[in-house]
Amino acid sequence: MMLSDGFVSDIDGAASFVPYLKDLVDRNIFTTVVYENAPKQVIELASSYGIPVTEKSFSIGEITLLDISPENLLYYAAYREEKSHSSPDSVYDNIKNSPFGFFNEVEASYSGISPVQLNSYIRSRILYTIRGAYGQSVYGTIETASLFRSLRDRKLTENETRVLRLVMEANGVSEREVIMGLRTNIFGIGSTLKTLFLRSIIAKDANRKYIFVPEKFEKREAFALSIRKLIERFGFIDWDRFSRFAVSDSDQEIFEEICRDMTKAGKIFKAKIHGGSKIVYATRDLMNFRKKPQGIRIITQKELISLYLQDLIKSAYGSGMILLTLTKNEIYSFKEKQKSGWMRKISQLSGGKIPSDVRRELMRHGFLLND
Repeated sequence: MMLSDGFVSDIDGAASFVPYLKDLVDRNIFTTVVYENAPKQVIELASSYGIPVTEKSFSIGEITLLDISPENLLYYAAYREEKSHSSPDSVYDNIKNSPFGFFNEVEASYSGISPVQLNSYIRSRILYTIRGAYGQSVYGTIETASLFRSLRDRKLTENETRVLRLVMEANGVSEREVIMGLRTNIFGIGSTLKTLFLRSIIAKDANRKYIFVPEKFEKREAFALSIRKLIERFGFIDWDRFSRFAVSDSDQEIFEEICRDMTKAGKIFKAKIHGGSKIVYATRDLMNFRKKPQGIRIITQKELISLYLQDLIKSAYGSGMILLTLTKNEIYSFKEKQKSGWMRKISQLSGGKIPSDVRRELMRHGFLLND
């Protein structure tokens, strides 16, 4: 029996083994024991001891076992998105309720911002092109850029400081203008600007000119806000998932400290998603989730939902896009054959014949069906 890390799987023992496992936790020999794929009689006995059980598993100790499927995690994320953008007449509120920006026009449209509005806000310098979550270029406010700057905080080099000072003095400056403004031959100005952009220290406006991003958050404050917003959106979080989101593999101590504080406050708890291998922090709202959002939601390959749940989506549906027909509890996966401007051609679509409402939704977002 592999008990060294606190997990027990597929034990071919009698039901009398349950009291023994409980005693191990009670005597603090292990903080947690998770028993997966247990026989029916073992599950029934565990339940009689007041131990939380699922159909085939149970956990004893500080970690709760969540029996939730990738499908329900997708529905939960879509439901939370729908709830957070409940002001269809207020574009400003919808931008404010999207603290990580928008990866593309499809994601923005489901946040209550039409392509025309998105383009207008980019031209009017309310939204900029910034280096956001997962190292992707997204449309976001200066506050969003500042958030990611603090998440990736590090000291500037001497060359970076000189280049940044010139960007700060201008209200939008091109690479050529930076070179002319410095009047000295600093090697690699282009690569320096690229590095500053990758660290979210500068952003780009509609004319692709560089804009200075001020520091508006302390590092711990940025961590706490991002963790809270991700938990609100997805119902769970773990360090690997967060470090990929922030594009930062350091400061795990800050992450764990914030999660411990939230656990003590009763906002989250330690859990293990059934079938997964990692310990996560989850909410009661996720554990008790039974609702379903309304309508249809296209989830593109590069947006917050698909990147945050990337491992779970890939194992369940492959590497294509996902289309949720929320009212009918159907999920399609599909791939793009080619892309030209706004038009995308679908080369594969699982699920057989495409319903008329699904067809309309795909065409509304510029997808051409390969019938």
